[in-house]
Amino acid sequence: MFCTNEIDDEKKLLNNEQCQTCSETLKYVCEKGGDITLFKLALLKNAVPLNELNILLTISTNYNNMDIAKFLIEKGANEWDSCLIYGCMHGNIEIMNIGIKNGSTKFNEAAMWGTVQSQVETVTKMINCGANNYENCLYHACRESCIPLIKLMIEKGAQDRSMLMQCQIDKLKELGLNLNEFDN
Repeated sequence: MFCTNEIDDEKKLLNNEQCQTCSETLKYVCEKGGDITLFKLALLKNAVPLNELNILLTISTNYNNMDIAKFLIEKGANEWDSCLIYGCMHGNIEIMNIGIKNGSTKFNEAAMWGTVQSQVETVTKMINCGANNYENCLYHACRESCIPLIKLMIEKGAQDRSMLMQCQIDKLKELGLNLNEFDN
């Protein structure tokens, strides 16, 4: 039996000898947010190397499965940049703080991904930590029509107001409007 993402019964999956060591099983639970008890059992039954723990931590933070992420950190996972970036993106201050406390400094990247998801609180925290990619964030705030973040980026010093115009042009193009029709 192969481990696939079409698994309906995690208990069957856990009892299958071939899947007990299959990293796809663990990745599936990180993505789908399965039973934390079964995840712990599957992880503890196998000697999972650190690089695999870090991959699982990245997946679990990306899918906002924070119980699994915390367990992986307890077991030695240390992909702190993922904690910071995906914590910001999902508005999870607690997981962001874990990344910051452990040395992640990817503040600009986290602020950008937080802006893409209109996470005002976490983006503000990233700016307070040192993020200074205001132009990039302004563009994404405009794309998301997030007025609080647009204001914040302008207040913080975003100078290129053409980002506002470019964002609106891009949105109109996505809607299928041919802007060349208006050149006359």
